[in-house]
Amino acid sequence: MKDPVITSKVKQLKDLITQVNEQMAELEDLCVDVRITYIESSKSKNIKQGLSIWRIEEHNNYLYDE
Repeated sequence: MKDPVITSKVKQLKDLITQVNEQMAELEDLCVDVRITYIESSKSKNIKQGLSIWRIEEHNNYLYDE
């Protein structure tokens, strides 16, 4: 039997990832490039796993107009 707390947290995380993907898609439609990096956990450095925004960049395309 799965732990109900873990099951709930996993569902919550999946929902949040869906929201992040939707937000990134909307930003892409606005010509904004979003880069996210994964942070690997390290017990020796007391770092927990996670995500971090690496770069968010708007592309204006001012040199080339389609």
